[in-house]
Amino acid sequence: MNYAAANSRFSQPSNSSWQPKPLNRTGDLSGWKRRMKQACPNPKQGEIVYLDRTYFDRAEQEAVYERIGYKVINIVGNGEAIWQRGRVVRIEEREYLAS
Repeated sequence: MNYAAANSRFSQPSNSSWQPKPLNRTGDLSGWKRRMKQACPNPKQGEIVYLDRTYFDRAEQEAVYERIGYKVINIVGNGEAIWQRGRVVRIEEREYLAS
């Protein structure tokens, strides 16, 4: 997994707003938390972090490159971030490789 803009804040244009897109499924939560900690070791409330991923679409017979945004919506007492999953955006291969 590639981490895009991992340690920087993202300033959205004034004509856009954050759009949560939860998956509503279970999985490897501890592994996901490790990846988020690696991407953003010191999260701050309101910060948005992008994770890039790639997979092979068998139906289309092509590699798919995606960028998923996660926003810190709260910091709990122990300093752990509460993340909200956002929009998934397809990106071009060259953009994926450059990040």
